[in-house]
Amino acid sequence: MTAAQPLLALQDVSLAFRTGGGLVRRSRRLTVLDGVNLEVGAGEALGLVGESGCGKSSLAKTVLNLNRPTAGNVRYRGRDLASCTPADWRRLRRQVQYIFQDPLASLDPRMRVLDQVIEVLAVHDIGPPAERRDRALAELAAVGLDPDLAANYPHALSGGQRQRAVIARALALDPKLLICDEPVSALDVSIQAQVVNLLAELRRARGLALLFISHDLSLVRHLCERVAIMYMGRIVEQGRVEQILDRPLHPYTRALVAAIPRAEPRRGEPPEVIEGETPSLLDPPAGCRFHPRCPRAIERCAAEAPLLTAQPDGRLAACHRL
Repeated sequence: MTAAQPLLALQDVSLAFRTGGGLVRRSRRLTVLDGVNLEVGAGEALGLVGESGCGKSSLAKTVLNLNRPTAGNVRYRGRDLASCTPADWRRLRRQVQYIFQDPLASLDPRMRVLDQVIEVLAVHDIGPPAERRDRALAELAAVGLDPDLAANYPHALSGGQRQRAVIARALALDPKLLICDEPVSALDVSIQAQVVNLLAELRRARGLALLFISHDLSLVRHLCERVAIMYMGRIVEQGRVEQILDRPLHPYTRALVAAIPRAEPRRGEPPEVIEGETPSLLDPPAGCRFHPRCPRAIERCAAEAPLLTAQPDGRLAACHRL
């Protein structure tokens, strides 16, 4: 990998499914990702933000080949992942690990936590068998999980403890990229900050890259250097966190930022509010997909999809009004 080459790159990635079909109902095309371009550098943390159902998790699963892109390509260290064989994927999954939203569903309820960390070491043939227990205990200790809890089953742990165990299991493979899919949304608010701080600490200590999927912009600000805003399967704005969250340009981003709770509401112009419901991906609007809900929409927005273009400050945004 060259200095300028990203660790992970998505190039014009689209993902579509066929839904329905049968004797009476005609099948329909559901496009959940539409021409997505995204990069994550080595050691970088990128936040991916958007409403539920916008395609964030579908994008993450496409990176891991759980979804096959309909168009475009996903590259890791410059290699097109479509060319990977099953043996290649076995090696690759040591480098790219996934942290799921629900830690209880991510763990085997019939196995003790320590055994689940040992298992991934055995599956990937890492280290001598006699040393795997010690390595697993070290990983659990590294995420702040008391060794006395390692012999417990997942149901006996709290939500925060279970997520720490999931993180330890992923880290046992010494990955270069962690894909974190809403990793704290199932946790109590008091525990969310602990887990996010843990991810930030581990990232610094181990040089990890993060693709951090969330709908919480406050968490993204704390953890990430860059952020991409997604709406109905398309990236509408992308740039450094301070650019996007302090000076949002796209009307959708402006509304998301305005919705962040504040101890002291801003004075001056009233915040932009998103009206209406998100349209169905089975029948997306023509032109800009956000235009039916956009307070700044003009006639062109309904007819022509805006391109994601560079702005004077270096960020990317897709809006005809900029």
